[in-house]
Amino acid sequence: MVIMQKEAKAVIIDLDGTLCEGRVATGIGKAYMRRELARLHFGNLRRGIKGAERVMEVVKTNGANGNAEGLKAFYDELIALGLGKRYEMFNYATKYLRKHRVEAVAAFINRFKPPVVKIIATTGGSTSAEAAQLEYGAESVVANIDQFKGEDATLRGVRLDIRNGDDKLIGVLDKLDMMGIKIGECIAIGDGQDDVAVLNAVPLNRRYASPLADEKVLSISGIVRLSN
Repeated sequence: MVIMQKEAKAVIIDLDGTLCEGRVATGIGKAYMRRELARLHFGNLRRGIKGAERVMEVVKTNGANGNAEGLKAFYDELIALGLGKRYEMFNYATKYLRKHRVEAVAAFINRFKPPVVKIIATTGGSTSAEAAQLEYGAESVVANIDQFKGEDATLRGVRLDIRNGDDKLIGVLDKLDMMGIKIGECIAIGDGQDDVAVLNAVPLNRRYASPLADEKVLSISGIVRLSN
């Protein structure tokens, strides 16, 4: 059953694997490597490839915290290579979102107009979340905080506030409380382990899965899988 907008006050939307295929951070990393290749910076390219391998290992070995720890490792690699300007990361994230968006999810959330609010919730970084916020007209984001310093806004790290699904739910509840909205008045859309806590917190008939959702999400009671 499709929920009409008058029946909900907010839509909580996951980013990676829900709004877009894959991870936005991966798209940012590949964009930087393509740029370094075009500039014939082969040393940076080799280090970037090795760095990507290290990031994937961090993701695999950190369980429920894998995505957040992988994000930190990715940022550490960008910093080590002297890369990571805010405007570049934002532009790369926006391009990735547009190229790899999941059409069924985009169409679904674009149906919701004010006063229904949209919240982008992710274990990724705030720059990627803000790109999605702008792209989909979301009022706010719940994400780890990317830290930039200097006049050229160079990446210096990330503050990991959202390490896993429980942290994401806490962040979402805090955001909703500031808006005067209850979790029972929300719709949630997700695809993986990080989204389970939020999906379980909304009413049974307001739980939606991305077409790319894994079995853990698809097994949640009441879940409806969106299709292209």
